[in-house]
Amino acid sequence: VSNAVIHGYRGRTDGWVEVSAELDENRLTITVEDWGVGIDDIDKARQPAYSQDPERMGLGFVFMETFMHGLEVDSTPGQGTRVRMQRLITLSGELSRDVQ
Repeated sequence: VSNAVIHGYRGRTDGWVEVSAELDENRLTITVEDWGVGIDDIDKARQPAYSQDPERMGLGFVFMETFMHGLEVDSTPGQGTRVRMQRLITLSGELSRDVQ
């Protein structure tokens, strides 16, 4: 969510961020969507330490990829970005550490 606010709207205060979550048996899916500036080059943006803001560390996607079991990024410049993250959950309710 912070990436959507910081990067998606680049200081604007009138932007919207929609967050949804879905639990389907053993998979939690979280979707974060903004209607901001979008990402010009998703592959480049997913690289460690890459950021268009020199005051940022560029680790947002790295953290998402590290702690989730699936990450999808859809973005259109000038129209916004949707990030879908998936996390597997064991039957006991604990987060699964196994990547499948």
